[in-house]
Amino acid sequence: MSRNRKCPPVIPALPTLDTPNMPGALCAGQAPLHDFEIHNEYTRARRVRHAQAVAWCSYCAELPVCRAWAANTPRDELDGVIAGTVYPTPGSAAYRAEIGQEVAA
Repeated sequence: MSRNRKCPPVIPALPTLDTPNMPGALCAGQAPLHDFEIHNEYTRARRVRHAQAVAWCSYCAELPVCRAWAANTPRDELDGVIAGTVYPTPGSAAYRAEIGQEVAA
C-alpha cells in the first residue's frame, strides 16, 4: 500500500546579523525588553520599557563594542534598543517617519 505523503515546505533560513561576541552584555537573555514592538503593547508601556532598556545600556560594560557594531550596521538591519538608542522596526510608521518618508494617516 502506497501513501502519498507530502514533505513539509522548505523554509528559508532567516538572515543572521553578524553581531560581535559580547559575553558581558546586560541585555543577554532579557528578551523582549529591548524589542522595538511587542504585539498588543500600549504605547505608554512601550515607552517605559524602552527607557528601562536604554538605562540598562548605560550601565553595560559592552556598550562601546555595541555602539561600534551599531555604527557599522546598515540602519534597516537595526531594530529595538541597541547601544542605548531606540531604532524603530524597519517598515513601521515610526521608521518611515525617522527616515523622512510620508506616513499615511
